[in-house]
Amino acid sequence: MANDPAGVCGGVRAGWERAVASGKPGQIAAAREAAKRLSGPCPELQRRIAKFDLEARRQIERERAEKKEAARLAAARARQQDITLRAPPQLTYPAPMPRPLTFEELCERGDAKACGDAAEQFWVGSSTVPIDLNKAMTLYERACRGGSAGDCGILGLKFEFGRGPAKDLVKARYFYNLACEGGVPLGCHDAADMARLIDVNPDRAMITRLYGTACDGGVPEACEQLGDQHFDGNWVEKSFPKAAQFYRLACETDPESGACLKWAKMLFDGRGIPADGKRAAQIFEQGCKNGQLESCDLLGEAFESGEGVPQDDKKAVALWKPACEQGYLLSCQHFGLMLIEGAGVEKNEQLGFSFLNKACAEKISESCTVLSVALLSKDPSPKNKTKAFAAFQESCERGNYLGCGLWGSMFEDGWGTKPDPVRALELYEQSCESGLAAACASAAKLLERGRGKVKPDRYRATLLVERGLKLDPAREDLLQLREKLKRPAR
Repeated sequence: MANDPAGVCGGVRAGWERAVASGKPGQIAAAREAAKRLSGPCPELQRRIAKFDLEARRQIERERAEKKEAARLAAARARQQDITLRAPPQLTYPAPMPRPLTFEELCERGDAKACGDAAEQFWVGSSTVPIDLNKAMTLYERACRGGSAGDCGILGLKFEFGRGPAKDLVKARYFYNLACEGGVPLGCHDAADMARLIDVNPDRAMITRLYGTACDGGVPEACEQLGDQHFDGNWVEKSFPKAAQFYRLACETDPESGACLKWAKMLFDGRGIPADGKRAAQIFEQGCKNGQLESCDLLGEAFESGEGVPQDDKKAVALWKPACEQGYLLSCQHFGLMLIEGAGVEKNEQLGFSFLNKACAEKISESCTVLSVALLSKDPSPKNKTKAFAAFQESCERGNYLGCGLWGSMFEDGWGTKPDPVRALELYEQSCESGLAAACASAAKLLERGRGKVKPDRYRATLLVERGLKLDPAREDLLQLREKLKRPAR
């Protein structure tokens, strides 16, 4: 397989940085998809994306932790009120009722849980308890040392986000580890995250083990992280079936988890697991209702293709148009194509091309490829061939394997450049190796008949045919070429 063209990683990395700087979910998602389509390793880009995902997830988890903390405080107040207001027993003789003990007094008597409740009182404050963050931290630590593992996790959060004490990730990690050792699954997950953030050479086996403990304990974020590791082959053996298994666990634990969309995409594509378009479409629909634009886009693809739902171009358009208007650029691409073809909407080529240009202008390589194909279909003039050649080149260099395959066809046919069968074959093989069955077919045909400096090579052609049929077992031109290659050469 030919190496990636020079500058691929840098180009995709620059696109990722622009998308993050924009803050637009649609551009970030599209840039992430471009990174996934890279045919070669780009460790610096992968590190940046992983760090972005980790920080985003930690922010979400912090908000969840704050909600849990508020709920716990409310329960503590209710508990205190219950102690205070509980009716005294009926006595047959007068006797003074003892004053109910405060959480702080119970803490002094060795009740670790009460130490945590008292800490929350001093943390938030009330009409009877003044805010005293230093005292609260002392009580939290006392609760943690006394065996209240949940309060160890709260201390970890305080130090991680610098709420009260100064931000200190080393201390945060220490208390998360104590929470984990005390049987709090979320503490194991947070300890693993801290190790990834602060260790120069993280212990991969330990981190994976911590995520596994957290996942077994019902922490969906940990299951999703394990799914990501198996999907990308990061620190563990690459395995789509295992990735799907962990995504499913995370989704079933938390139906609003991002793992649901990842699982649904694997179900939709049949990647590593039996395809189930119906189940995938159900998850896309729920995600779309929850405001996930990528889910809306994928549900539109389901309706357009008829995978898992009845084929309905109008419903596809009804999903893509608003998603595009909200900034999801791949939906602009899909909506633009429907306008050009007049599928599910009144035909309007001018407006359709404007949507494709909008997506391409934001450096969405797939959209630039689609735009060029549409232009060539409408008018294969020398001007459009030159434009298409440049667009396919840029798309390929940004890691889009479809762009590489189409760029190869330009070299084979001499469109926008001089014919170059050797370069065409290199690009076809690169695209084939990345997962495009059509490119496998193009490379195999070129090798079967030979052209220019590309000499006939039936053995290599057969290998490419088999590779393509693994990707698309029903592809007719590959099946026909397989039979042709079985017959003796003339």
